[in-house]
Amino acid sequence: MTRIFMLIFTLIVTLSFSVTLRVGIYEYPPIIINEKNEIKGVLPEILNFIAKKEDIHLEYKYTTFEKCFELLKNEDIDIMLGVGYTKERDEKFEYNKIPFINSRGGVFVLEDSKIFSFLDINNKKVGVLKKDIYYEGPNGLKNIAKTMGLNIEFVEYDNYSDIFKAILTKEISAGVFDYYIGNYFYEKKGIKETPLEFYIIDLYIIYHNKNLKNIIEKIDKNLRELKNNENSVYYLITKKYLKENSNDWIYAFLIISTIVFLFLIIIVIIMKKIINQKTKELQLKNIELKRLASLDSLTKVYNRRMGFELLNHLIFLSQRKNKPLIIGFIDIDNLKYINDNFGHSIGDKIIITVSKIIKKNIRKSDILARYGGDEFFVGLYDCNIESAKRIEKNIKFELANISKSENLPINVSIGFIEYNENETIDSLISKADKIMYQNKRKNKH
Repeated sequence: MTRIFMLIFTLIVTLSFSVTLRVGIYEYPPIIINEKNEIKGVLPEILNFIAKKEDIHLEYKYTTFEKCFELLKNEDIDIMLGVGYTKERDEKFEYNKIPFINSRGGVFVLEDSKIFSFLDINNKKVGVLKKDIYYEGPNGLKNIAKTMGLNIEFVEYDNYSDIFKAILTKEISAGVFDYYIGNYFYEKKGIKETPLEFYIIDLYIIYHNKNLKNIIEKIDKNLRELKNNENSVYYLITKKYLKENSNDWIYAFLIISTIVFLFLIIIVIIMKKIINQKTKELQLKNIELKRLASLDSLTKVYNRRMGFELLNHLIFLSQRKNKPLIIGFIDIDNLKYINDNFGHSIGDKIIITVSKIIKKNIRKSDILARYGGDEFFVGLYDCNIESAKRIEKNIKFELANISKSENLPINVSIGFIEYNENETIDSLISKADKIMYQNKRKNKH
């Protein structure tokens, strides 16, 4: 009798301290698999391991991708597993910080299909998953088609298996799949992957109830530890289901993308005389408009609008990854004097030279944009003030050498400020500008 009482007491205590999470999942093999009501696959098995460690009870709700968002919004589930980031989703839901895995989108077709480029799916039916990031995301096929002026008839489906069946029955000419799920179906011998690959994404957990933040932070902590340990269960699970190592496929993808890009250039050149003249003119006009819209015409660095847009992206990364971000405002000294005494053509050459020296001394991942006239601004991600000062010193050293050889007074004044979450871009630029002018006055005295 005492033993029975102790068992009941232990069960009650366990249930009292256990947390239950209702998890929304959808068809996404081999990332998420529902095999005769047994939930497995990469993401559920990683989450199951973490949940067991943290004493979290999981209740899986298997439905369509679109329905998961509806259930989450109505709080009929607590979290949704395997979701890519978009600004629209970020406005409605919360994301965990550590991605589970990354993947990419691709176009898949029948084995005997002759589709090799985006031009080959013009005027054809293409199957897509409702609400899918590879379809509706900012770098999804819908926007690619719009940018290239392609007339694609998109056919929306509730799940990937319906797209697969539609390709086999020739209801559609092609289907947009996540890379892993596309290869999962490919193994079933029916469709093949085309060279049309796009949109690398990270897969996260999203949730609606902010009271779950502590639980999500526990999941993130465990996920970070697992990913940092090459011998952890994380890598056993991913190797079990995924053919590629998560880093290896990125390198392979970049190599293949480069080859495909070069191949597409050759195809475009060969087909130059065949392509409809009007389409050709529209494509060239779109390319030119994009170039003019994002680059400064004199220096070929980003213009103010594109610079602000990219700076916003760095701010988002800084917040998500908890990394420092330095914003610098740069002014070319004595440019009016040079224009008045040596001419505007010399002044323009100095502006170009300064932009090249700045670009040379910052990383490719950093941002350089022309604010206007003799002013530039930079965004230095994962950088502190001390490192920024070293960059400033290197820039000034190179400009001093050029100034000496050209016998011209070439120099810059720079003001740096570190981003914090309470600041807007405009206020940060304004503060960096004030610091720059303070430094300029010091240099004159």
